[in-house]
Amino acid sequence: MGLVDTPDGAEFEAPTERGAVIAVAYGTVASETDLAGLATGDRITFDQLDSVTPQLCPCNVSEVDAPDREPLRDLYLGRDPPEAFAAQARTRRETLGLILHLARLGGDTVPLESERLLNICYYGAVRIEDEVVDADVPAGFSDTAARWKVFRAHDYFAFAVEALLTSWLAYLKRTEEADASLTEFKQQARSDAVCDRIAEQIGMSTLTPDTPLSAVLAAMWPDSTLSGLQEETTVAAVPMTHAASEDTLDSALQAALSESDWIGVYAAWPCLLLALSLRMASQTDSEAAAWGWLRSRTQSDLSPVRLREHLLMHLEAERSFEGFIDWFIDEYIITRGTEIAAGKGDGVTASRGYFEQTATGWRHVRDHTPWHWQARFDSAVTVLRDLALLDPDTSTTTVTPDGIALLDAEQEAS
Repeated sequence: MGLVDTPDGAEFEAPTERGAVIAVAYGTVASETDLAGLATGDRITFDQLDSVTPQLCPCNVSEVDAPDREPLRDLYLGRDPPEAFAAQARTRRETLGLILHLARLGGDTVPLESERLLNICYYGAVRIEDEVVDADVPAGFSDTAARWKVFRAHDYFAFAVEALLTSWLAYLKRTEEADASLTEFKQQARSDAVCDRIAEQIGMSTLTPDTPLSAVLAAMWPDSTLSGLQEETTVAAVPMTHAASEDTLDSALQAALSESDWIGVYAAWPCLLLALSLRMASQTDSEAAAWGWLRSRTQSDLSPVRLREHLLMHLEAERSFEGFIDWFIDEYIITRGTEIAAGKGDGVTASRGYFEQTATGWRHVRDHTPWHWQARFDSAVTVLRDLALLDPDTSTTTVTPDGIALLDAEQEAS
């Protein structure tokens, strides 16, 4: 955040110009509360603590006369940041702005939750009870919202892959090592029961392992033709309430995992991966830049970028649904799982991977629990309340006049 730096030849970090301003503000608070005297005294009474708590509590920052409020606003809102920290400052400011946008959208009727923030960035909508409300991202926040959209695509991708890994581990746990067969597991993952569940889920009349992958895509999203995917401009995204949207499929996958409904897991994970690949086919300039950023940092790692590139190759090769399932299990579960085990093992102790192949079959090594990204969202909301951009009263989600001014300023700057 640009608060400290290590000067040339120095042994310790020192406050930067920005950090010094905050240090002076806290110095004022320390002086007014005789913090040094309290720290060096023999004892501190409860009465003394009660007397200084209102000034030392971080919540006091929200008061107009708090000496550290404006320096902290400058910091969190990225006002005049050091050049080296300008990009991070912008992302921080715009993310806080998106939370304020969410709060202003629904007032006190919409609980502030990370899921809703991500839905705004990903779908341009937010779910309020049983109703979905359009929540277009303000133009001034489009670049940061695009970063969060790509981040969520990666999160959906990771959850689907981890769900498949979990189903493979569950198969190994209930199967004797000598009987464990990768071929049998693949057959289970694309069985008639699974195909029937997928067909019902996405509205296909019939689906078999031999069905072309392109037909599955076309059934999921109306505009999902090969040419549309190649051109990256003509795939119309379905709303979050659609039967084949990531929101619907992710909910189905979570429910199936919680109930150890493996047919449900087998039916949901491939559709979730296909849906996010379709949504990321048509990209705005901001989304293309964020997608490129992800590509540059994942390269050959497992990611939705790599998945989309592989998906196009499978469509061009006219692969079947069965071919895609088998290939994905081999490439993204077995090969990657083996690489992880090799990277963590030292050749002496037992394997630290999730599974391993033995001379007689396959063996479960340790469990894995799929999880979605857990945001420090509540901390960000606390920051907004402390800075009095969101009402400090936690019983409301009212945006203060200063918070509205921030939103308006971002719009004018766009």
